[in-house]
Amino acid sequence: MFGALKALPSLGRKSLVQTRSFYGYVGRPREPLSIAETWAHSICIGLGILAVPSYILCHIKEYRGLDKPAE
Repeated sequence: MFGALKALPSLGRKSLVQTRSFYGYVGRPREPLSIAETWAHSICIGLGILAVPSYILCHIKEYRGLDKPAE
């Protein structure tokens, strides 16, 4: 019991010590993407992010209930 109580202050102190670790997989890619692949991925991600807000902006009257869609 007393050993556990003595260890409590040192446990808190050990968690504050900063450590640095180096991993082998962090760094530049082994095979970098070509310019065409980079552009293609950037365009796809950009269109994916902007698709929903642009759809909502185009149909804002329907969302507000000001304009009924044609049936």
